[in-house]
This record gives sequence, C-alpha cells and structure tokens, in this order.
Amino acid sequence: MVEADVAHQPGEEPQRREWSSLVWLYVPLLALAPCLAVALVLGVATPMVLAVSAAVVVWHVGWVVLHPAWPESRFLPMAVYLVGLLAGAWWLKTEDFVFFPVLLSCFAMCFVVLPGGWAYAATAVTGVLTVTDRDGLDLSGPFLAILLGSVGLSSVIGWTIRSSERQERRERELRVELELAHEANLALQADLVREAHDAGVAAERARLAGEIHDTLAQGLAGVTAQLEAAEAELGDAHPSVRRVRLARDLARESLREARRSVAALRPGPLAEGRFLEAVRGAVAAWQERSTATADVRLAEPPDRLGADVEHALLRALTECLANVARHARAGTASVSLTYPPGVVVLRVRDDGVGFAPGARGSSDGGYGLTALAARATALGGTVDVVSAPGAGTTVTVRLPRQAAGIGGGSGSPRAEGAPADDGAPAGLSGAQG
Repeated sequence: MVEADVAHQPGEEPQRREWSSLVWLYVPLLALAPCLAVALVLGVATPMVLAVSAAVVVWHVGWVVLHPAWPESRFLPMAVYLVGLLAGAWWLKTEDFVFFPVLLSCFAMCFVVLPGGWAYAATAVTGVLTVTDRDGLDLSGPFLAILLGSVGLSSVIGWTIRSSERQERRERELRVELELAHEANLALQADLVREAHDAGVAAERARLAGEIHDTLAQGLAGVTAQLEAAEAELGDAHPSVRRVRLARDLARESLREARRSVAALRPGPLAEGRFLEAVRGAVAAWQERSTATADVRLAEPPDRLGADVEHALLRALTECLANVARHARAGTASVSLTYPPGVVVLRVRDDGVGFAPGARGSSDGGYGLTALAARATALGGTVDVVSAPGAGTTVTVRLPRQAAGIGGGSGSPRAEGAPADDGAPAGLSGAQG
C-alpha cells in the first residue's frame, strides 16, 4: 500500500521516497475516532474501553506515525506493531460491536506495514479475528462467508494497489533513464557542434592565410622589388630617391605585417592542440628579431581552450610583442598566462618608454590595439592597457576559456596612469600601434 523503495547509506535509517497516500498512515485512527464517538453517545464507553482506545492510539503513533520509514522496510518492528494493533482492535470489537470497523481497518494495515507474502498471511489472521469472540472461533455459515469474503477482498485490493505502485515505480525509473540519456545526447551534440565550429574556424583561417599570402603579400613583395630597382637606377644624388626609399621602407614594413598575419592565421601548431608550444615559438621568433630579452611564464591550462580563444591569444601576443619592438625601446618584456576561474589571462609587460594616456604615437592611430580589443570583445573578453611616460606598459587580455562568440565587456583599450584593478603594475611599451 505504501511504496517501499528506500535509499540509504550504511548506518543511516532508510528514508521513504514517497507514499501512495498519506491517508494509509492514519487508517486505524480514522476508524477509531467515529467508533469512539458513537460509543460515548450510546454510553458504552467504559473507562476500560477509553483506556484501551488510548493505548491503541499511542501504540499506532509510536510505531508508525513517528517512524514513517519503517512500514514495508523494517519487518520485525512492524510485525510487533501489527500484533499489538490486532490485539487492541479485537478486544475493542469483543467489548462492543460498535468497534468492529477498527478491526476491519487492520486489513489495510497488513499491506501498509508488511512486505510481500507476509501481508497476505497477516490478512488471513485478521480475517480469523473478525469471526472470533471471547467464546472462541465461530465458523458457522454467515461467519465463514465473512471470513472468506473479507480476506479475499482485502487481498485483491492490496495486490491491485501494489501492482499499480510497482508499475508507477518502473515508469518513473524509465523516465529518469530517458532524461539521463537525453542529457548525454545533448552533451554529445554540443561537443560535435563545437568540434565542427572549431574545424570550420581553422579552415577559414587557413583560407584567409592563403589569400593574404597569394595576393597581398606577393603584391607587396613585388612592389618592394620594384622600388629597390628604382632606387638603384636613380642613385643617391637624384632628388626623388628619398621618397622612393620611404616608399620602399613602408612596403617592407607592410610586407612584414602581412607575413605576420599569415603566420598568426595558419592553424598548424594549434590544430594539434599545442597551444603553449605555439606561444613559446612566437616569443622565440620575436626575440630573434629584437634586442630585448623575454621573460616567459606560462601555466598549463586546466582544460582545453576553445580554438577561437587560442587563436585570439596568439594573435594578441604577436601584436603586443610587435608593439614592444617598434615603439617601446625596452630592455625586457615579460609574458605570462594565468587561468583564474572560467577565464584565461594573457599579460605582456615591458620596461620601455611608455606613453601618456590618450597620446598614441603611431601613425595609424593605435589601430593594432583597437583591432585587438575588437577581437576580444567578439569573444566576450576585454583588453586593458596601463601605461605612463617612462614607466613602461602593461597589456592585459582576458578571455573566457570557451568563447561563445558573443561580445561582452567593454573590450576597449584603456590607458591609465595607475595599475589596473587586478593589480597589474603600470609599465610596459611605448606608443602602441
């Protein structure tokens, strides 16, 4: 009658998951109350009847109401309880027939408190008590019919309710299994979508790198070659040679930028998950071209970073190091990667000349940092720039470890004369491009 699946740890009292109906806990009390009221009205409620009725109430409350996890799970205590309940109900019935419903309520309690076949055995005992009085068992015609009818009917009802509860339990377990399978499918689908997205991003970056290499970089290489030939033909005394040299230097610088963009876009090292190796390689390549020394402190990521995040960090690193080389006149540049909860932080510091807030000295108006901030914003991250004249510059890039592709945060470069709120000291590069 009461669902009996329990979940408990060793040493803990079993906990009932749910009841078919809490009414079953109070069946004897619900039967006893009106019977006692009728007995009081009829004047048959003797002090002994009142005492036994009170004992039945206390007995039932102490064994069942105060221990709702015991029915159908603790056989011995419930067997003792049922014996006491049957004894009290039978005594009341033999004292006055007005208490017969109390004994009938014991049929239900057999299935409430006892498991399996024990409930049917207890039902048979209860049926015998219904046709037994203080003079003994009476199996004459009508009493035998009462015995067989009460036992049979209560057994059928108990079996039906228990079968329904088992079916409900199976259906609930099936729903839980289906929900778990659905969650697993959703997680697998998310993984497949993320992998497909990363593969698509890597393919598009490779395509863009090829386009830049085959068009822009090749064109700039040709322009540089032509300007070098024109410079040789004009000679140092020609009045236009200065402009040709300026154009040549500008073309060479643009060619270097184009090749650097191609190198940053190619997914080769990142496609195999070697993010830290790619970062170290970028720093090593920069140090070969720079007179400054590099201090690199890279922590291993606690989990796999998103492909977008890795490429953005690598691009930010090359941009910051290029700025150090072009503008900072620094002796040392430090690079660090840390992983606060949920994010990855790239910080590039140098001890160069720095710059005043709002005074970007590059001819392109600081486009490199502006583009860097735009990329970070698109991934839900931010870029902070802290600098002061003579105090160097710190560039801090914060990105979520798995970018959702949605902009978040301010993302705009911020030049200040004081440390950022995360404690990064003022100091690093000069006027940034």
